[in-house]
Amino acid sequence: MTEAEADIANAREIYLPSELRVSRHAAALAPPVRTHHIWCSRHNPGALEVVNELKHAGGYEGRLLVTEEPGAMAEADHVLLYLSLATWADDGQRKTELTAEIRGALQAGRKLLLVHETDENKGGAPLDRLRSECAAEVRQYVFGSEASPSDVIPWHRISDFQLVSLRLTRAQSGFLTTHSLIHARMHSPEEI
Repeated sequence: MTEAEADIANAREIYLPSELRVSRHAAALAPPVRTHHIWCSRHNPGALEVVNELKHAGGYEGRLLVTEEPGAMAEADHVLLYLSLATWADDGQRKTELTAEIRGALQAGRKLLLVHETDENKGGAPLDRLRSECAAEVRQYVFGSEASPSDVIPWHRISDFQLVSLRLTRAQSGFLTTHSLIHARMHSPEEI
């Protein structure tokens, strides 16, 4: 082995210009610092509760910004839509307001995070029924086409299954990045 090869083999860090430093030994990674912004409508019953579960799960407090202020949608990374019987219930102005906000999200190019309530005792219903009750003007944006349906995350109430729902939501929103996945595996591998 040459002296240069020995130096490289014994080095604790490798640095390549324009690359990140790579450590050869396992060191604790700092938690990711990126803040992710999810907007949900105050006209979508249950949405704020779901997104707050996401916010508090897995130590994302302070890094997941959740808002329901109408003017804040433009800054949001995603719009969360909680799908239950109450979502499209025709109870006057609320459905009209929700439809207008979803149309605004479409026009602003916002990505939807669709979370489907699965427990019928909590207002869950089959997706076909929720699709048929959705306002026609936003139905394609929300549910996609039969050939290319939108991704829908099932919301489970049983704690072990709810953890899966939370992880799917984080992953689909892009909030569960490679860095945060590595961090989570290093600090609590049984939870991934």
